[in-house]
Amino acid sequence: MLKTDKKKAGVLAALLVKIKSNRKLEILIYAGVVLLAVGLYFSGTGGKAEPASAAAQTQPAAKDDLEQKLIRVLSRIRGAGRVEVLITYETSSEIVPATVSQTDESLSTGGSGAGSRSEQLRAVTQPATLTSGGVQTPIVLLEKEPVVRGVIVVAEGAANPMVRLDLQRAVKVVTGVPISCIEVFEMTWNA
Repeated sequence: MLKTDKKKAGVLAALLVKIKSNRKLEILIYAGVVLLAVGLYFSGTGGKAEPASAAAQTQPAAKDDLEQKLIRVLSRIRGAGRVEVLITYETSSEIVPATVSQTDESLSTGGSGAGSRSEQLRAVTQPATLTSGGVQTPIVLLEKEPVVRGVIVVAEGAANPMVRLDLQRAVKVVTGVPISCIEVFEMTWNA
């Protein structure tokens, strides 16, 4: 039994040496491990991985969702009364997909004279995808949220300076924009 364990360890060590000596094979194995990990992650979500294009389509809903959350929270501030919110954005959301890069090199030396040398390098980058049920889904590394430019709050109780300040501070905490980019106005009763 000990002899077979030593034999297996020797085969494994020889395989690792071969992998380390071939850079392309090593990169290919690392890429396979990463793709396997991503595949296991998405399979753990019940196959409900959302394609990047679908995430981009839901972005306006996410912007409206922030406004609705602010309305719910701000209207609960003492003295605020009924509240309406408008958020303007400097940038839109950005989805950063995972990519797979392949670099091909060719080098030729020789020729006549003082050591002629020719080098050619070609790089191809493609989005990494995950295939599930015959459908290819891009792998999303990061989704950057849109940057808020400014916020307008219209509230029934905004005539009170303390309520106005509380509304501004609450919006600042949620959105991260400076107080100078948050305007609070008193709501009118005109229809």
